[in-house]
Amino acid sequence: NEYGLSNTTVTVSVITKDSYSGINKYLSRLDTEIINREVSNYIVERIIYDNVGNPSVLKSVNISIDLTAPISKINSPVNNSQTNKPVIFVIGTATDSNIKNYEIIMKDKNDSVVYYHNELSGQTEEVLAEINIENYAEGRYTIENKVTDLAGNQGLSVILDMIQLVSLLT
Repeated sequence: NEYGLSNTTVTVSVITKDSYSGINKYLSRLDTEIINREVSNYIVERIIYDNVGNPSVLKSVNISIDLTAPISKINSPVNNSQTNKPVIFVIGTATDSNIKNYEIIMKDKNDSVVYYHNELSGQTEEVLAEINIENYAEGRYTIENKVTDLAGNQGLSVILDMIQLVSLLT
């Protein structure tokens, strides 16, 4: 992808051709480097010899693969909470060594999005969002924390029937 990472199986194909004497043999090498617990880097190298014994120029390809989904948690509020406060603090985790962004999405009972926050920053283990609910109707809502890494892997945590908004006390 545009970040140089893949989250799928990668196939490397090499086409060799020598119109004069033909191909005698080729030597390939695969090196693996574990960048961190989520990303592995692979280096594929190949050199080809023709029937006269002439070597080709060494060709190499670097491939970085990340198959690990980011960590996504919502620690607060908890399932089936009630509140009469004007602000909800969504506390949780959005972590990955190659994090791209995290999204906090609040939906009403009809699954309509009533709050959306997209954070294009790195890792966090803190307040993910502050949602002002002063003008929201009483009822049940859900909150999602969707984390995406640079390879496109996603981690999702959802608080179902998360919160019952009740009349704000003054």
